[in-house]
Amino acid sequence: MNPVVIDVENLGKSYRLGSHFQLDVTLPEMISLKAKQCFNRLRGIKPQPKTDDRHFNALEDVSFKVTQGEVVGIIGHNGAGKSTLLKILSEITDPSSGQAKIRGRVASLLEVGTGFHPELTGRENIYLNGSILGMTRKEIAAKFDDIVTYSGIEKFIDTPVKRYSSGMSVRLAFSIAAHLEPEILVIDEVLAVGDVEFQNRCLGRIQEVANSHRTVLFVSHNMAAVQTLCKRVIMLDHGKIVADGKPEDVIPLYINAGQLQSEDLATRTDRNGNGQAKITGCSITNLEGNQVQLGKPWQINVEYETIHPGDRHEFDFTISSANSPRVCYLSTNMLIDGPQHWPAKGTIAIRPTDPCPFWPQNYTMSTTLKHNGSICDQMNEAVQFSVILGEQNKYNSLGRRASVMVLDADVRVDESQNSLAENQFTADTTFQNRAA
Repeated sequence: MNPVVIDVENLGKSYRLGSHFQLDVTLPEMISLKAKQCFNRLRGIKPQPKTDDRHFNALEDVSFKVTQGEVVGIIGHNGAGKSTLLKILSEITDPSSGQAKIRGRVASLLEVGTGFHPELTGRENIYLNGSILGMTRKEIAAKFDDIVTYSGIEKFIDTPVKRYSSGMSVRLAFSIAAHLEPEILVIDEVLAVGDVEFQNRCLGRIQEVANSHRTVLFVSHNMAAVQTLCKRVIMLDHGKIVADGKPEDVIPLYINAGQLQSEDLATRTDRNGNGQAKITGCSITNLEGNQVQLGKPWQINVEYETIHPGDRHEFDFTISSANSPRVCYLSTNMLIDGPQHWPAKGTIAIRPTDPCPFWPQNYTMSTTLKHNGSICDQMNEAVQFSVILGEQNKYNSLGRRASVMVLDADVRVDESQNSLAENQFTADTTFQNRAA
């Protein structure tokens, strides 16, 4: 049995709301707090009275063990306590109660710029991070070229990190963390900052780290990535562990915990159109209202309001992925038997006749609602959704070879009119001519 490398017992972390002083506040947070206090005094804003009874429990009685070589996904809604847990495991902040025992070197990728000194160059920060991990200068130098090449920022390696874009910072940070061979690799959602090509390389590198019998903690809202990489998933909700098990068991709990409720679009302001008709909500799910699965039936429900009841309207949508601006497009005007008379308020129910062809990853849907050819309401990236493989899916054997869409088809092989011997002779003759 593999040894335990992470042992968390009754871990808790609480924050005092409205407090003017905390023992575990970082230097940048302290500077920001003092600047805010000075600004408020200049504006004549009086500080709120201190309250000692207002606490927020970011983590509460969290316990679990991780053995060497495990790849564990940590999921949960925003504010569930995922990032707080990783900060404690990375020894960035201390727990309020309980303890976390870590056995091995830990490399963390939590936020853009974490672990970097902004005044130092990329080259100097590589050596700084290696030293923090306990590596000698000779060990770091042996991996330096691989780190720089993988990050793809060779031209800027001697430029101060403070001039890097967020994408460049993430590239270098991940490359350092992945190549300096820590026993434990801790990764938060920060990979979402990088472009698609680099994200795919990162996921591939994480798999390589896992295959080398090292431990990975992976926090993400991308259920397709979690399902692909992780053999175990821990779900947090309001600072507590509510599920710990196989991805196919835990991910549906996360999905059904309100993650796929209809997106409320009524209050969005980043929209165009004359406002005579309006999209107020949208959801993209399977037929049971849960996560969309590759190769399974799926549906789109769009809630709307219009001041032209009884008239025909037109609804268009475009589905996009991070590496393809138009994966799929549909307009109700394209349908011969599309809806003719729209009530003042209702739901557009779209049921594609073919199973979902989209490869597991994150997608967005942009929407347009028209009346008599005029745009009434238009929103870019109105809804985000993700597709997963699901359980006992015939596409599981594809691994990560697929890109955006998977085409399902009946395939047959017909015998050629020419004989097999004639075909073989022609091929041999061609080969001999080339050789000559």
